[in-house]
Amino acid sequence: MGFLDKAKEAADKAKQAGQEAADKAKDAAEKAKEKSMELMSDENLAEAIMNALAKQEGINKVLEAKGSKFRVSDLTIELGLPPSISFTITRI
Repeated sequence: MGFLDKAKEAADKAKQAGQEAADKAKDAAEKAKEKSMELMSDENLAEAIMNALAKQEGINKVLEAKGSKFRVSDLTIELGLPPSISFTITRI
């Protein structure tokens, strides 16, 4: 087996390894997508919203009791990986 044959064989092995890695990455992405859709079902999302709103109301009660001029005014939910909940603080 000559040098060019060995080089061609090595290139073929590298190509095959790259394809296998791409296939694994595609499978992992599909599984992540399925899991995220499962986690953010309508029922789970509604529960997250209700919990976040309860947290907002609780924080505002504590702020008011302490005489603070700040309140949690907005709630933002991002459905990414991972999902996130953000609050906006405003001065009243």
